[in-house]
Amino acid sequence: MGETKRDSRPRASLRGKGREILLGERSASRAEPAPEEISPEPGAPDAERVDPGALDLTPEEAEALLDFSPASPVYQPSPSFDLDGFTLPEAGADEPLPETGGLLHPASPRDEAGLGARGGGLAVPESAALESTKSDAEPRSPVPVRQPPMSLYPGAMPPDPDLLDRLVDDERLNRLWDQIDIVQEELIHLVGGDRGPTDVYQQELLQASSMLLESRANFDDARAIVYRIRSDLNRQRKVTADIIRYRPLLLNYYVGCAIAWVVLMALKQLFAGVAEAVGVEIVGALYYPTLFGVAGALISGYVTLDRHTTRLRDFDPIHISWYLFNPLLGGVMGLFTFLLVSVANEDLLHDTASTAELAIAWLLCMVAGMNQNSVLGRLNDLLRRGRGSGA
Repeated sequence: MGETKRDSRPRASLRGKGREILLGERSASRAEPAPEEISPEPGAPDAERVDPGALDLTPEEAEALLDFSPASPVYQPSPSFDLDGFTLPEAGADEPLPETGGLLHPASPRDEAGLGARGGGLAVPESAALESTKSDAEPRSPVPVRQPPMSLYPGAMPPDPDLLDRLVDDERLNRLWDQIDIVQEELIHLVGGDRGPTDVYQQELLQASSMLLESRANFDDARAIVYRIRSDLNRQRKVTADIIRYRPLLLNYYVGCAIAWVVLMALKQLFAGVAEAVGVEIVGALYYPTLFGVAGALISGYVTLDRHTTRLRDFDPIHISWYLFNPLLGGVMGLFTFLLVSVANEDLLHDTASTAELAIAWLLCMVAGMNQNSVLGRLNDLLRRGRGSGA
């Protein structure tokens, strides 16, 4: 009878969140504030109390309940986060946070405006685009598109009146104004087939002069615009002089390499016979693949030279060594590609392959010579992965 009465009482269980809290399995990310205690209304009947004897504990729950050591999961503090200086979403916001790798970025007026204080280093505007002028066959980086001056010089804080009167006097203003006139006259004599750059420079000079006429406080911005145009004009002069000097020499070099290529193609039997007499018979099979790799390098070298001296006009003599060694490296790439292809088809090394198989192999050698930088990049990646896995 007593057991029946005891079983009729409400039973409590430590399943669910109570079990997680007791055993320390509750994660910090799922922590929830403790619910407020609701006091019964006056006059309401008291809720039926739960008899502690009705608790049904498993052995693990009983052991965790009686564990009073400092290492108990119950006494482990929850991780705390220092949120000073960080922005949090407004209360009740349903939108998720942007994906920032789990970090919250500090908010500041400078970040909101998108501009950096002057003197804080070079800031690249977010709207700056890169015009990809790089191919796998040339050692170039993407050329940045020329940005408007106000994106590079967004303006500064209002200057100090005393310093402005002392440093930016009438003499400096008149000198900068004269420089604008000099650059304007210089642009008249530096016109080219493409009038786009000239129109851009004219517009920026007009903007600089208008800023000077507007206020003496715009002296720094106007001077930055003028100096930027002067540096662009000096760069244009240097590039033009380098093109006039080095383009004919490199063209002659590639024409000479093309003539030598034709001669070597005709002397295949001579070189193969000498190699067989010496005992190196494989030279006959590797002869044409090497020359086809050289042919691909000559094509890519000429296309690259024409692009940077005619269309882009950003030729830099620092890359002359690449133009000189390009044919030799193309031959090495052609030879390497042919050896890789011969692994799958051994007939290529024994002169028993069909004409179609030879043509496909030689075409792959030419493509490898044209894209030698890409091939070298892939090989470098494989070597680094091999070293990483070996470590």
